[in-house]
Amino acid sequence: MYIQGNSGDGHYQYNAAGGIARGGVEGRYYITKRFGFLAMLSAYTSECSTKNIKDNTVANNISTGINGYAWEAGLCFRFLNSPNTLPVFA
Repeated sequence: MYIQGNSGDGHYQYNAAGGIARGGVEGRYYITKRFGFLAMLSAYTSECSTKNIKDNTVANNISTGINGYAWEAGLCFRFLNSPNTLPVFA
């Protein structure tokens, strides 16, 4: 995470490092042999820390946490026939 800017006469810089974990479920429903709908629901969490990062002018030794969920939907297309899937309309 990197934030930099100016506030009045002052310059600020915030730089933090960390990781993110994401997991979720996905579902597909085919309306024909090739075309269908896709939906995904996932949750994520992240934790970033300024520890051992130089040149920060604000928020030294502070952690930033980001948590939430995402809902995604769209269209899907099957390129090849898979032997483990059955078409909706046989």
